[in-house]
Amino acid sequence: MTVRLVDGATSNEGRVEVNIGGQWGTVCDDEWGHPDALVVCRMLGYTDTGAVAFQTAHFGRGSGPILLDDVSCAGTETSLASCRSRVGQHNCEHSEDAGVECLGTNLNITVRLVGGNSMYEGRVEVKNGDKWGTICDDQWGNLEAAVVCRMLGYSDQNALAWDTAHFGQGNGSIFLDDVVCDGTEITLADCTHSVWGVNNCNHMEDAGVECEGPITNATTNGIEIRLVGGPTQYEGRVEMKLNGHWGTICDDSWTEKNAQVVCRMMGYVTSNAQYWGSAHFGRGSYPIALDDVVCKGSERTLLDCQHSVIGAHNCQHDEDVGVTCAGYNMTIRLVDGGNPQEGRLEVNVNGIWGTVCRDSWDKQDALVACRMLGLHAQNVSATTISEFGPGSGLVLLDRLNCLGNESTLADCRQDPIATSGCRHSQDVSLKCKVTLTNMRLEGGRNTDEGRVEIQYNGDWGTVCDDNFDINAARVVCQILGKESQFAVPIESSYFGAGQPAFQLGNVSCKGSEQSLADCESPNIANGLCQNAGVICRDSNATIVRLAVGSQSRVFLEHGRVEVFHGNEWGTICDDRWSDADAEVVCNMLNITGHVVDSRTSAAYGQGIGRILLDDVICTGRENNIEDCRHRVWYQENCNHNEDAGVDCNVFGSTVTTPSSVSSVQVRLSGGPSVNEGIVNIFANGQWGTICDDQFGQEGAAVICTMLGYNGENATLESTFRYNQSPRSYPIWLDDVQCNGNESNILACRHRPWGQNNCVHSEDVAVHCHTDAVNHLQVRLVDGNSSYEGRVEVNIGGEWGTVCDDNWDTHAATVVCRMLGYSTVYAAARRNGYYGSGSGRILLDNVDCSGYETNLGRCRHNIVGDNNCNHGEDAGVVCSPNVTDIRLVGGNSSHEGRVEVNIDGEWGTICDDEWDLFDAKVVCNMLGFQSIGAQATRSGHFGAGSGRILLDNVRCNGYEDNLGSCRHNSIGFHNCNHGDDAGVICPATVDHIRLVNGSSTSEGRVEVQVDGEWGTVCDDEWGDNEARVVCRMLGYPTSNSHGFKYARYGEGNGRILLDNVNCRGYETNIAACQHNAFGDNNCQHGEDAGVTCFLTTTEFPIQIRLVNGTTSAEGRVELLVNGQWVQSAATILTGMMQALYVEC
Repeated sequence: MTVRLVDGATSNEGRVEVNIGGQWGTVCDDEWGHPDALVVCRMLGYTDTGAVAFQTAHFGRGSGPILLDDVSCAGTETSLASCRSRVGQHNCEHSEDAGVECLGTNLNITVRLVGGNSMYEGRVEVKNGDKWGTICDDQWGNLEAAVVCRMLGYSDQNALAWDTAHFGQGNGSIFLDDVVCDGTEITLADCTHSVWGVNNCNHMEDAGVECEGPITNATTNGIEIRLVGGPTQYEGRVEMKLNGHWGTICDDSWTEKNAQVVCRMMGYVTSNAQYWGSAHFGRGSYPIALDDVVCKGSERTLLDCQHSVIGAHNCQHDEDVGVTCAGYNMTIRLVDGGNPQEGRLEVNVNGIWGTVCRDSWDKQDALVACRMLGLHAQNVSATTISEFGPGSGLVLLDRLNCLGNESTLADCRQDPIATSGCRHSQDVSLKCKVTLTNMRLEGGRNTDEGRVEIQYNGDWGTVCDDNFDINAARVVCQILGKESQFAVPIESSYFGAGQPAFQLGNVSCKGSEQSLADCESPNIANGLCQNAGVICRDSNATIVRLAVGSQSRVFLEHGRVEVFHGNEWGTICDDRWSDADAEVVCNMLNITGHVVDSRTSAAYGQGIGRILLDDVICTGRENNIEDCRHRVWYQENCNHNEDAGVDCNVFGSTVTTPSSVSSVQVRLSGGPSVNEGIVNIFANGQWGTICDDQFGQEGAAVICTMLGYNGENATLESTFRYNQSPRSYPIWLDDVQCNGNESNILACRHRPWGQNNCVHSEDVAVHCHTDAVNHLQVRLVDGNSSYEGRVEVNIGGEWGTVCDDNWDTHAATVVCRMLGYSTVYAAARRNGYYGSGSGRILLDNVDCSGYETNLGRCRHNIVGDNNCNHGEDAGVVCSPNVTDIRLVGGNSSHEGRVEVNIDGEWGTICDDEWDLFDAKVVCNMLGFQSIGAQATRSGHFGAGSGRILLDNVRCNGYEDNLGSCRHNSIGFHNCNHGDDAGVICPATVDHIRLVNGSSTSEGRVEVQVDGEWGTVCDDEWGDNEARVVCRMLGYPTSNSHGFKYARYGEGNGRILLDNVNCRGYETNIAACQHNAFGDNNCQHGEDAGVTCFLTTTEFPIQIRLVNGTTSAEGRVELLVNGQWVQSAATILTGMMQALYVEC
């Protein structure tokens, strides 16, 4: 079981979602509390500092299945799987999804490098939960880079930090900002940094790192090194090459610090490096080259350590030193397969994912890979065809040569990491099988029957009943050492659902296998399924089971009779069916000592499959139904509406209410409103409760019907949601079984009145929903604007008001959300603030969390139930969105006084708290770039007129509308127009063109800014700038070249850009560093130019010769846009220039 947090404002909070059997789902909040939250945070790698549990979909409603309910943890468990819970069974809706906020520090920081030219460099990305994000480059330097390199297992020497998205911009969240390390930390979590997810950055500021790759040849010191005589490539006798000659090293003064230097030189992880003295890996034969080596552990090579004069020593070869390195940090996964046991093989080496080349790939390599995945290591498929498609990124492993007994692929001999010349069409595909270590039967009446449970990777799971047949049942019984010849498969979770950590699917056996893993294509199932069970037996005697509707369960005491005969399940026709027949069936099920009753006419629902028996006549003393008189098997004249049934415990399941209790009243107590809570029954002058044993949805429907609600909208709830009934209340009813259409709970089956084996924690609780309320409409009336007013709701076609009892900001937030307004500012108004309404008061005691999507989904009294008058009508003030925005009074379209349109009125913004982040939002709304945005104050662009609509605006910078930022109520301020706020947005280059070239792909660069065309000065102009220009024009960038000194002639008009400095990956030249538009110290003799060379690969040429006397002469025609063209001089010139340059 894995867990994640979803839809929180930061990575440490959110709705709890769990993955069971490959399927993600939510957790119901029944019994959800602080101990459960602690376990979730521990699973996610947070310290035990603290955790907060949230209920009622605090982080929004999830989707998909609800996988866990009634979770009850002690708080010390390491996984929710170890807590008591119901898996796959619940009585909840997504409005009850559980949530968590983790208050501790996340120690599980995983790091990777992305976008570099090798695995040793790239944009730094960190993983939190199941999401990757970037790091802002604020305060980022070489000390921080050293920590990243150390985390990846690389050398921390000469680590180099890169800023301003040197390796390209990432996407998703920016997780860390203001990271400050001293360079000695083991992980970035040990450095100081901002709160996770809190930053003032954008992806143009993504941090990068360049680590030092493996040093196999220290050429600056003339030294090579190798490990000899070890069982793996990561250990052996240390030998080094000096001045062209190999030699060994004496173990005098040798420590783990020396071993770390050797491992670093070999390109291996330096942690846990060990040294071995006394020729542990055998005596060498070369001269002893070094002695008395003393290292600090951080040196690049052994020659950087203290040591004796080369060749001087007092040792023998029985003192040759050896080293064991930790190898690479390697994990693997299978991708794009049909199930988790197959797919393209991908490996993670020190945080970098890549593929494996199939050169030399064989069964021994496949065995090791499957073993790493915890899967079955027999009969694996050593696939050499890229069956699951090509991968991407680096090909990390090549020419593997495993013996088959290694514990990891890193222990196998192989080429150096990331040196393969293979293409992704040569990626290895792999098919493994599940490794099952144990098996048991659970939930049966004896040890020879039950639900099949298997152990995989230490967890217990169940087997799906798809394809599970007699052959599979025989394999199970054989494995358990039980009689298997007449084994019976049982489907549809007959022995209960259990609490599986996973489910094994697609089990199709021949019957002779030694393990279910040896059956055809078993795999860990995606999603939940019905469980398989077996009955192991030594004879083929007929067996029976009971079913109600489509469900059969092992401990049912009444139901439709189903028999197993001739390897199939079927029903019995009710012709001549009697209580004596029922007696035999009940005895076969070991339900004895009770009054029994025979049932006819499909009393428990119609079965499926064949009708196997008819005209059964028993005396009641037979041991098996097949011993009774009956027609020949399979001969019958019936259909399934004549299926026979039995009740093996009439006294315990029929209505036996004393005559003094002729009718009952019901109510719901302990809840926030009258339509939900614990079910109370009033009889003989006393209130009591109902036990939840066998009480189902049908019973809830009957209770709601008795209360006047629509029974179709009834749901069962957890008792723990409500205040418990007094201990003095008797439990009147138990084992209540309804079909849902009864008019009174007494008409349902139940134990004798007052008889039960329950406590009040098992009391039945019910919620009677009103669908019209769940989808009510809302409007605001009699306010001064469209975004404020008295709240009126429409329920079932009737408009009415809301009483202000419990009315607060949370409720106001829900109303504003329903009306499409921003929820940043939502204020509640009480005591008829917007005047008294008319008509009925429809809602009272509204209690919202603030995350609901409809006011009707908040807790409240039943519709119309209130103790209010219209002097208590509730109202709200919402924060409207800015419907339009403009800049006024500036010298160009991208600067000026900010004016906003709210509810049809234009007005200005006061500059209180006005800053860069507010300016970014304005520029984004206007379609300008936000990087480089400037905020102006004190009426910089002149005083406006009209009302000042916004004040104290506080944006984070990423909002898509100014109305979504925090601010005062509309029109509330302490300013005058001398305080009007303004912005200066970076202008952008609207269009670009090349002029005076010999083809369309070259020429003088001209840009258009605010409708004006002009040239670019060649100061700092080069190939990186040319790449950006060519990208803007849609040309390939690989062979772009920049020219200076008006190579394509002098332009005219203004020189709009100067000192342009690009990195080469920008999508618009305005995104490069440059002077302000029009600011330059140039003449047109310095106009910049560009050539965007086309290659034959990038622009395939199709050409022919026409009307010549031979095939080697004729008129030249080219294929352009699907047509052969004679007059294509411009295109031909551009192509020939490209060809000439390539040649």
